[in-house]
Amino acid sequence: MNEIKRQAFEEILIEMDQRIIYSLNETPIQEREDLKQEIYKRLLEALERMEVVSLDTFIERKILEEEVNEG
Repeated sequence: MNEIKRQAFEEILIEMDQRIIYSLNETPIQEREDLKQEIYKRLLEALERMEVVSLDTFIERKILEEEVNEG
C-alpha cells in the first residue's frame, strides 16, 4: 500500500511540476516565489495526511521543510 501511495505521490509531483513550469513562465518573479512556497507547504500537509512512514517519504518531507524554511 505504501508503494502505491508513493507512486501516486510521485505522479502528482510530476504533473504539478509540469503545470507549475508552464504557469510560472507567465508569472512575475515575486509571485513565483510566493507560489512555490505555498505549493511546498501544501505538499508537506499532504504528506502528513498520507501518514506514510518510509525513508523516501521522510527524505521528501525534510527536503520540502527546508524549502519552506528558506522562503
